[in-house]
Amino acid sequence: MKNMLFLLALLPLLSAAQTVSCSDYKTGEFVYPNNANKVSLRKETTQESYNDGKLEAVWNVKWLSDCKYELVCTKRLKDDSPFQLGDKMVATILETDDSCYTFSLTVFNSLHPEGFEVPNGKMCRK
Repeated sequence: MKNMLFLLALLPLLSAAQTVSCSDYKTGEFVYPNNANKVSLRKETTQESYNDGKLEAVWNVKWLSDCKYELVCTKRLKDDSPFQLGDKMVATILETDDSCYTFSLTVFNSLHPEGFEVPNGKMCRK
């Protein structure tokens, strides 16, 4: 009986919790919370990367699953960009909340064709 009362007390908390699916982040305008000058504008099949309002790169977007997507660099506008045409990144959304998601990222390029992991990142809706 005690357990039943405890569960009933938790019920309002559980019903108020929102579940945010990864698909909520497939399109939109996103910022890095630790660097609001960097903005990504993601559409169905492309993502544009901006820094201080200037377009730096364009990426082809391919969703591999509900929470995993691939970006391939199709255009770079800065000579000192760390990315080259054809470089690929695979992002996996690990956690979501109301307006942000945390992701892991693997980068594939000519120096690392097998890919290398970078520290987890976070993006938020602008």
